[in-house]
Amino acid sequence: MICGGNVTPGTPVSEQYILDLEREGFKSLCGEKKDAGTDPVHAEDRQAAEELVKKRGLVILGVVVLLGAWLMVIGYEFLEKENARFQKNVKAAKEDQQRCLARNSKYRNYDQFRTSIRVPYTSDLPLERWMRQYNTVRAGMSEAEVEIILGAPDYARCDVTKQGDKFVGSTWLYAVVVPQDVANDSQNSGIQIRLGTGRKTDGQECDEHAAQAEPNADA
Repeated sequence: MICGGNVTPGTPVSEQYILDLEREGFKSLCGEKKDAGTDPVHAEDRQAAEELVKKRGLVILGVVVLLGAWLMVIGYEFLEKENARFQKNVKAAKEDQQRCLARNSKYRNYDQFRTSIRVPYTSDLPLERWMRQYNTVRAGMSEAEVEIILGAPDYARCDVTKQGDKFVGSTWLYAVVVPQDVANDSQNSGIQIRLGTGRKTDGQECDEHAAQAEPNADA
C-alpha cells in the first residue's frame, strides 16, 4: 500500500509524484533478502510434499519386497516339484535298468568280456558273413529274433542317460576284430545292436522280450 508521502493531509499532489513513490517503494522491496522460512504457507506445503514423497517411497519399497518374496516362494515350489519329478524319473530309470540287467544276466558284461578276450582277436566268422547276417536285422525285431540271427552277443549293457533320469535301453555288441585293445574303438570292428526300453507308446509295459531293435554297425 502506498501513502501520500511526507506531506500534509489534504495537500494536492501530481500523478508523477505518485509514480515516484511507487518506484521508490518497489526499489526498496527489491533490495530486501528473500526468506522462504518466513512464509508459513510455503513451508507447510513443502513439508507436506516431502512427507508424501517419503510415504510413496515406503509404499513402493513394500511392494518390491512383497513381489520379491512371492517370486522366491514360486521359484522354491517350482524347484521342489522339478526335483521331485527328477528323483521319480531316476528311480524309474534304475528300476528299468535293473530289469534289463536281470534279463541280460545270461550274457557277459563289458568287464567280463574284456578280461576274457585275448588280443589280437578275430571272430571265427568273416566280416562279410557278419554283415550279411546284420543286414537281415530289422527295426522292431525282438531280442529273441536278433539272437536267432546273430547269436548271443559278446557282451551286453543296459544304459541310462548321463543324468541318470532316463533308461535308454540295452545294447548288444558283437566283436569282429580287436587288434590291440578292447577299449580302442577307433581300431576295433564290430556290430552294435541297440534295443529300446521295451515299453509301448501309451506307457504300458510290454513283454520284456519285445524291445525294439535299432541296428547300428561299426565295421
